[in-house]
Amino acid sequence: MDILMYIATLSLGLYAGGSYFSSAVSHPARLICSNEQALAHFIGEHKYVEFCLPLFLVLSIITNAACWYLSGMTDNFLIATIIALTFIVPFSIIVVQPVLNKLMDKNYDFKEGEIRTLLERWTSLHLIRTVIGCFAFIYLLWIRIA
Repeated sequence: MDILMYIATLSLGLYAGGSYFSSAVSHPARLICSNEQALAHFIGEHKYVEFCLPLFLVLSIITNAACWYLSGMTDNFLIATIIALTFIVPFSIIVVQPVLNKLMDKNYDFKEGEIRTLLERWTSLHLIRTVIGCFAFIYLLWIRIA
């Protein structure tokens, strides 16, 4: 059970940390550049991130759910955390993915200022995922240490 808790916490920490870095450092720095440079950097970085962050998130959901189940399903706050993390998956597919598809499409004909608008929209949507992931990670650290 202990190893499962470590995997659950570590995977969520990697997800939350990666999301936070993107929201707090990488994306704001990208928005300082011209639209074309910002888009090129976004596409280049996202090719790496599109595999890692979802993997860490799903691993965290599964391992935290296993911890909850093996502990007797008594921790209501842990199940609330798992539900909040699980919310990120359909939110990403239904709400974030259409914006991301436009940004990643090399054949898409952007209108004047549309690149900046889409990048800013992605920023606000990604921030929702970041906040959920960071609060969940802080909570997991708190219950694991306490």
